[in-house]
Amino acid sequence: MSDLYQNLRPASFRGISFELPDDNSTFGRRVQTHEYPGKDEPGHEDLGQSPQSFSLNAVIRGVDYYNRARSFEEVLIQPGPGKLIHPYYGELDVIVVNGVTRSHSFQNIGEITFRIDFEKYGKPIFPQAVSNTAVTIGLSSDALFNAAELDFTSFFTGSGIPDFITDDALGRLNDFTNNVKAIIGVSSFTPNIQWPSGWQLGNASGLAASLTDLYKTISGAVKQEKRPMIGSTVAPKKIGSADIISLANSLTRAAGYSVALQGSQDTTRRAVRLKNASSLDLIQRSSALSAAASVLQNAKYESREQAISVRNDYAAAAELLIDDLGEAAWDLTWAASRDLLSAITRDINARIGRLPKTSRVRNAVLRPSMAIANRLYGDNPEELFNQAKDISKRNNIRHPGFVPATELEILL
Repeated sequence: MSDLYQNLRPASFRGISFELPDDNSTFGRRVQTHEYPGKDEPGHEDLGQSPQSFSLNAVIRGVDYYNRARSFEEVLIQPGPGKLIHPYYGELDVIVVNGVTRSHSFQNIGEITFRIDFEKYGKPIFPQAVSNTAVTIGLSSDALFNAAELDFTSFFTGSGIPDFITDDALGRLNDFTNNVKAIIGVSSFTPNIQWPSGWQLGNASGLAASLTDLYKTISGAVKQEKRPMIGSTVAPKKIGSADIISLANSLTRAAGYSVALQGSQDTTRRAVRLKNASSLDLIQRSSALSAAASVLQNAKYESREQAISVRNDYAAAAELLIDDLGEAAWDLTWAASRDLLSAITRDINARIGRLPKTSRVRNAVLRPSMAIANRLYGDNPEELFNQAKDISKRNNIRHPGFVPATELEILL
């Protein structure tokens, strides 16, 4: 027993030593008890581990005890954590909590006792104000739809115009709509929407709303398919990340398709025809770009390279549209397009740092995806299965047991 006491370390805090006649430590878990009316048994909620605490009586006695006690007081009131040397627990980073009690006794002249409560120190966790970039995209997308409607109403003339101008406008409407339908039709997810059978040109604001509603319906189909059907036993169609990005890319390509009319404005009728063609071009391209952004709110990128590719393609289409909007003096839509491009860029840039990188490797011979994953990632069973599955899915392999001799994209 004497050997045990001899091996105990002298107690000290921040380099000031003291005697430790007794102490106690508390630990455990934080549990919240919930009591409910009409219920005999309470409910318990585990809130996590309780902070480990130490309550001790630190005694300073002996030669020059008074000055040593004053030095001890100074280190006890210093802010932040300090190093506690405990005879039983060793070195601990602790912080003084509650108040410290200093005691004197006339029966024990020449010693001072401090009653101290310590807690094991944990680094502070401060709440961080993080911008919800997905919400910003949604707000900016809505703003672009609204701005495009307002500018279109100001520039488009739909009533009191000759038949050839009406026919030209209808032809351009159908041309753009058919192109969008074809582009979206080859994406991996095709929204089930009702395409318009005709257009009414007489009311410019009504036509603008019909056009933007079409693209809102396309982008809204993603959210509708992802949302469970209330009161229904039919499971909603599962839309994967690849489907969402494929649809967004299709809409981005649609924003690059132009039905504007090139020519001179040497007559009033020609000027109206040119302005109408430009207006139809700009509202549809703006709506397609806005719908693409709305779809990208739900995107989950699988790699940095994929996210960067989506960002760059979107930016290229947006910058071309922004130039055309500025040239046409669509000021409201021009400003809203710039804001939406900034929102998309911020959102994707914020995600890039958290995404894995990809690389390309050459598979020399026909072999199973498990064998390829084993060569690349080692033999951890759980990781091996997941990586083999990713290789097959990422490279569109028909059968995971037969990966052809070809170049493969892999996660790093």
